[in-house]
Amino acid sequence: MPDAVAVAVAKSVTSHIKAQGFITDELVVRSYAEWDLDLKNINEVENTEHARIDVVSHTTDQGVNLASRGSMQYKVPIDIAVRKKFRQLHQDDVTRRIDIEKIDAHQRCLARFLLGK
Repeated sequence: MPDAVAVAVAKSVTSHIKAQGFITDELVVRSYAEWDLDLKNINEVENTEHARIDVVSHTTDQGVNLASRGSMQYKVPIDIAVRKKFRQLHQDDVTRRIDIEKIDAHQRCLARFLLGK
């Protein structure tokens, strides 16, 4: 049985992000809106310095239009959540603020992700 349209779209987006190659595959996941996921121990659990990317499709906001005779056009909203936990070692010892270079690197990753480059 084929996937529902929303599931197929979310799988395709997830595969596309993984194919970009700038983030490890296990950190790009298709999920169902786990926005309250506890990320306190993400670096220890997943042993990574990378961000976690969740791809979530929404069936409640989905739109369907007649595209032509005998075909339908689906509009499936997708949320892409990019989450990164900065660890204590990323903090400045004096100010306790996150090292700006680490945040800049994260921003570059986000820009590459958004632009597909």
